[in-house]
Amino acid sequence: MDGSSTTVYPSRNDEDAVHENSPESAGLARGLARSAVPKGAGRIAVGRLPLRPDQIIATKGRISNPARMAKIQRVARVSDRASTGFDFVEAHQEAKSELVKKESWGRRATNFAGSLAKNTILGMAVFATYEEAIDKFAGENQEVLALIPTEETRYSTKLWQHYAAGFCAGSVHAGLGSAIESIVNLVWQPLASRFLNSGAAVATPNAAAPFVPNLLHHATSHAVLFGSYETVKRATTLALGTTSTSNTQADTIEPPSEENGFLEGQLVAVALAGGTAGICQQFVSDVAEQAIQAGKSAKKKPIGKLLASIQPPRYSAKSLLMLSIPTSIGFVAFEYGREAVLAD
Repeated sequence: MDGSSTTVYPSRNDEDAVHENSPESAGLARGLARSAVPKGAGRIAVGRLPLRPDQIIATKGRISNPARMAKIQRVARVSDRASTGFDFVEAHQEAKSELVKKESWGRRATNFAGSLAKNTILGMAVFATYEEAIDKFAGENQEVLALIPTEETRYSTKLWQHYAAGFCAGSVHAGLGSAIESIVNLVWQPLASRFLNSGAAVATPNAAAPFVPNLLHHATSHAVLFGSYETVKRATTLALGTTSTSNTQADTIEPPSEENGFLEGQLVAVALAGGTAGICQQFVSDVAEQAIQAGKSAKKKPIGKLLASIQPPRYSAKSLLMLSIPTSIGFVAFEYGREAVLAD
């Protein structure tokens, strides 16, 4: 073997190559994290949409004290809004139906199973769509940047392409999530109520959120999620010293070598980037939530006052921790799933 020989890496876009990332692992981690969240703890979920009109009316009719009413409305937003999550999607909230009597163990188990299935499916769809979009971008870039080793393909994408891929993933999430909600409300909920609690009164399922605002909200939040994740991951990896030596691709990062594997070289970067991405998504979602609420009265307010009504959200250290842990776990599962497959 002479010193001029080079190592040939498998192409990321080769149909026969090992599929590196693991949307399945990320989806399962997502489903477990979201389904384990107790009811009423949805404050750590991101991307909530405004209350539907029927929920606002039901809340206002029973509260006379303004301060208490504001508190109750906040709890209602936490419990009932559709979230984008991770993206983590808001837990199913007992199949979006409140029993008048205390739920039985069977119903709680059924609700958890339904929530786990829903969130896992959505998680896998989101990550698979994101990865497919990134693969497409990488393939197109590879045709232009033919000198870059194929093993570095996943790093030859531009940062804006990760935001675009996240936007696509969020759009798929919104469409699939709406379809699942329709099935739950029209088919699953009546069947579960009939067989598990035939004698209990069940409230009418909530009306679905408007699709267009839901679509834009999910797409935007996922764009922030995946884009900020990739941005922070590259910056952290750069700080750790595993940067590309190429002057033509300043936004690329060398993959971990055999001596410096994923667990040793990139676990910290992935976990930190995942946690930061969750916080960024929450911040953008909260600001967007205020903008949506303020937009309802935009006709009577000048633009200056409208913008002044939007205040930067504040978070406690505990809430930031609760935001970062689930997203860190999800992204580590996504990246570690790839390494686990390659190790086999």
